[in-house]
Amino acid sequence: LDLTRSHVSATTTDTVPTAAAFTDSVTIRQIPEVAATGEGCAPSLTADEIERYTPGFDEAGMWELTELDLSWITTGAGIMGCGGGGSAYLGWIRSREALRAGKKIKVVNPFDLPEDASIACLAFMGAPAVLAEQLTNGCEMACALEAVQSHQGYTGRRSGYVVPLEIGGANSVEPMLTAAELELPVVDADGMGRAYPTFMQVLWFANGAKITHAGQATFRGDASKHVLVVGSEESVMEVQMSLLAYTVGAGMMSAVALPGLTKQDMVERGPVHTLSQSWRIGRAVALSRSRKQDPVTAVAEVTHGRALIRGKVVRAESATTGGWDKGQVHVVSLDDSPVQSVRVEFQNEMLVAFDTSGLGEDGVAATGGTALAAVPDLIALVDSGSGIAYQTEDIVYGLRVTVLVIPAHPMLTRPEVMPVTGPSMFKYPEDFAECRVSGGPDVTVSVFDEYR
Repeated sequence: LDLTRSHVSATTTDTVPTAAAFTDSVTIRQIPEVAATGEGCAPSLTADEIERYTPGFDEAGMWELTELDLSWITTGAGIMGCGGGGSAYLGWIRSREALRAGKKIKVVNPFDLPEDASIACLAFMGAPAVLAEQLTNGCEMACALEAVQSHQGYTGRRSGYVVPLEIGGANSVEPMLTAAELELPVVDADGMGRAYPTFMQVLWFANGAKITHAGQATFRGDASKHVLVVGSEESVMEVQMSLLAYTVGAGMMSAVALPGLTKQDMVERGPVHTLSQSWRIGRAVALSRSRKQDPVTAVAEVTHGRALIRGKVVRAESATTGGWDKGQVHVVSLDDSPVQSVRVEFQNEMLVAFDTSGLGEDGVAATGGTALAAVPDLIALVDSGSGIAYQTEDIVYGLRVTVLVIPAHPMLTRPEVMPVTGPSMFKYPEDFAECRVSGGPDVTVSVFDEYR
């Protein structure tokens, strides 16, 4: 594995799998009147079947995920991941197999948590391109959590719940798989309401929650456990750099477990019901495709977002350096829309989109242009035909894509957190934040509120 690899894709016409088939074509189990006949069958659901489907809940009121729920969450999380977070598709395959093996993934409403709940957040840290090349062995997050909870310096209670650090790609699906293996519920929440490159953007910590211990592990499992004991005066940035140093030394990818979060952290300091939001986005994609309608328009409607450009990738550049994937994607329009070319810059996640119409050769300009969208708003590249999001490491020449911008969660735009969630954190001018897309409702209607 070349840890200093760089990649420029500008001439090949090879495309990557879009995972288009799994959104509304999955083996359905425990779904009345929509059951598949036989193991391995993959029926395409009709619009009526999708509309009649309702999530199931156990006797304790927890949402018990089916393969259909999981596929919709995976689709939605891929879009909310803004190109980062690792491949959600790989995590979905493994989670689907866990369900088929009899494991259960249960999701709890954060407002139903007991007051003394002890919650651990889980995530992969590093360069998503490495995660695509070095597949996980499935035990990294569990090893990281066990490492920190069994450490002699850890005085907190063992975690009774798991929550994703971010909603995006593998970092939204893999924690659910770990929760299934450990038989722990997953909280319908996350720390960002999207995916971001660093811990600085985790709203729990930006709003006052403390990190006391952190566990790390790599694909080597037990042999790679590492525990960081955090001093009371250490900042989130110092914790980030310590964890990143271990990650780089371990091959640019590690699993991280941060225990000790509380119900107050979930309901007051970070976004809630973001798994529900991902589910709704995935459902909208599946429903539009079953009706042979435009899935991109469906995503824009359910998220209150808008399309910046529909076109073709003509250049993609990326380099894995310092623990992140950094680069640019250039898209040119295939119609007569006012914006004829767009450059999207990313650091794991897509940060800023520029209008480069009339600049450079055929609109391909590595610098310059007018900012069209910027963090904290969500910028995603989705397949124009299927509505499935592309990870930044998967983008190559020739893909037909739509650049979507989605309003950020209101907690990401508060003045006190904008220095870490906004464009200035990534060395862009502060006034880039003025090009934000107008927001939708402040509250996502949860699956619990609508169906339970």
